[in-house]
Amino acid sequence: MGSKPSVAQGTPPSASALSIGVTKYTKFDSMYTFPMHQTPAWSGNRPTDSEAARERLLEAAIHCIQLYGVTKTAISDVAREAGVTRRTVYRYFENREALVGAALVRGVRDFTSRAHTLLETFEEPEDMVVEGLCFALKELPRDPVLGRTLRGGELVLDAPALSRALDVLRPLLEPITRAAGWTPQERDECSELVLRIALSLLASPLPDDLRGFLRRRLVPSLSFNSPVSRRD
Repeated sequence: MGSKPSVAQGTPPSASALSIGVTKYTKFDSMYTFPMHQTPAWSGNRPTDSEAARERLLEAAIHCIQLYGVTKTAISDVAREAGVTRRTVYRYFENREALVGAALVRGVRDFTSRAHTLLETFEEPEDMVVEGLCFALKELPRDPVLGRTLRGGELVLDAPALSRALDVLRPLLEPITRAAGWTPQERDECSELVLRIALSLLASPLPDDLRGFLRRRLVPSLSFNSPVSRRD
C-alpha cells in the first residue's frame, strides 16, 4: 500500500493531499480541524414552492413548540428541525414572534375546524355549549400546540391577551350564537363567560359529572332565548 502524504506538523495539508472531498481546513483556536460535512438543505427534500416552504417551517415550529414550549422555541431550533439555515427561516417569517404566532394560529384554526364539525351535529344551543366545552376540555390538553402552551403554564391572560382570546372564540361560538339568537352584546358577554369557565376548569380537576355540572351551572347563566332553546 502507498504511504500517506507527509505533512509538516502544525501546517494544514495542501488540497492535493486530501482525497475525501474536503477542500479546505477551518482554523479554530489555533488548531486545524476538518469541517463537518454539511447536511443538504431541507434534509435533501426541497419544497416545491414558497407556500410549501412556509408549511414545512410551520410544521417544524409546531414540533419545536411541543419539545420546548412557546417561549423557549428559537429560530435556530426551527431551522435545525427543518434542515435549513436561520437565514432561510427569516426569508419566510420576519421574526420569531411572527413564526410562533403563525404556528399558534394554525393550532387554533385546526382546533376550531374540529369543534365546528362537532357542533354541527347538534341542534339545541344548550347541547352545543355542553358538548363543545366537554370536547375542548378533553382535546385542548392533547393539542400539539395549544396543549403544550397550557401544560407549560405559558398562557398569561392580561387584558390584551384576553381580548385576543375572545376574538378567537367568537367564530368558534358562531353556530351557538345563531341557534341561541344572541345579540352582539349577548354573544360577547356569553363568550367571555364561557372562556373564563373553560380556563378555570382546565386549571383544576374536572367534576365527576362534567356534563351535569355544565347543564346545572353554566347553561342557565347563558340566557338562551331562541325559539329552539325554549322548545319543550
